[in-house]
Amino acid sequence: MKNLRSHFLVGIFLAMPLLLSAQLNYQSGYIITNDSDTIEGLVHYGNWDKNPEVVAFRKNESAELEKYRPSDILGFSVSNEHYVSALVDSENSSRNTNSLDDDPNLHLKRDSAFLLYLIKGEKSLLSFKNSYGNENFYTRGKDGYDLLVYKRYMQKSTETQNQYSIVENETFKGQIILYLKDSEDIRSTAYKCRYTKQSLQGVFKDYYKSTGKTYQKELSKEKSKIEFGVLAGVSSTRLIFSSGVEHDFGLSQDVVFGGSFEFYLPRKLNRLSINNELMYTQFSYQEQYEETIGFQTATSDVKLGYSYLKLNNMFRYRYPFKQVAFFVNIGISNAWVLSEENELIETSYGNTRNGKVINDTRKYEQCINFGMGIRYKKFSLEGRYELGNGMSAYTGLKTTTKRNYLFLAYAF
Repeated sequence: MKNLRSHFLVGIFLAMPLLLSAQLNYQSGYIITNDSDTIEGLVHYGNWDKNPEVVAFRKNESAELEKYRPSDILGFSVSNEHYVSALVDSENSSRNTNSLDDDPNLHLKRDSAFLLYLIKGEKSLLSFKNSYGNENFYTRGKDGYDLLVYKRYMQKSTETQNQYSIVENETFKGQIILYLKDSEDIRSTAYKCRYTKQSLQGVFKDYYKSTGKTYQKELSKEKSKIEFGVLAGVSSTRLIFSSGVEHDFGLSQDVVFGGSFEFYLPRKLNRLSINNELMYTQFSYQEQYEETIGFQTATSDVKLGYSYLKLNNMFRYRYPFKQVAFFVNIGISNAWVLSEENELIETSYGNTRNGKVINDTRKYEQCINFGMGIRYKKFSLEGRYELGNGMSAYTGLKTTTKRNYLFLAYAF
């Protein structure tokens, strides 16, 4: 498998230039300058999981690119996401159950940040996921933005030594009740809410419903995209035996078909996905060798063929360009033998002996693969290269399969 690993690294190296050359995703938007002027143009939209520290902006496609930090502008908007610049406190204690501390005090850090509006109105809810991965929530007050306080920590039991329980500082519930005090119905809802985006949005929605006031529609939770498909094409397989001396069986041209299941990773602009395929492949070879011994000719007839059920697991990066998208795949394959033809017929001095080309074979093959293709609407065309470790179970006899594929696929 050392050769497979080295070829896998080469595949990654070959794929990197395309992955790194992806241009910024510009969408219509605007920035608000520190002089309160709104400038419309093109904003780089990264579908951010964490709040961006810098926003890239240009007035038009030919204008010079400018980059802004929170201190440089009052805010910006892109793809129906509205950000406002603010200097806020964020809580940085771990919230992971396995790594909670035993300090009830808040670990606050002062951040200059772009806060994201979750609900925008007379009463607003905003969020900031900091560099530690903690998502903090804020309300908009007269003098700025107030942190909704929450912390999980471990507290030592007063009854049993060396035992701890998880305690939650839920000050945010009282803050919300006070902030939304002009609604008499909000108290019970606030006491039940959790420190999550969806739960807090629910409290604010109930507030606006009970007061009859209007607000800007809240951001919805992004759903992961799943796509099924079918594929068919042709394969060209080269089988090489190596035992000090290499023997190349040549090429076997065959058909291939199967189905796919593609999972698009969230907040990646549908560019990065995990593509899984289950497909049928095969190859077969038939050769005859002659050897003259004295006045006699000995012949060896070789028949070698395999069919596989193959499971491919690959990362796919997609780069859209106008109405089409270019993509690259890189991943691994695991193949199980469905049928085997392994026959050696030797004839010499009028005698015939039947045997096997390889006495001890594997029923399982491992491969690495790398592919590139183009997609238009639901159709895609891909060329792929695959390197496998063949069927020989002997350490002294290595087998290598080198396959080239050409696929046509349809997604639905």
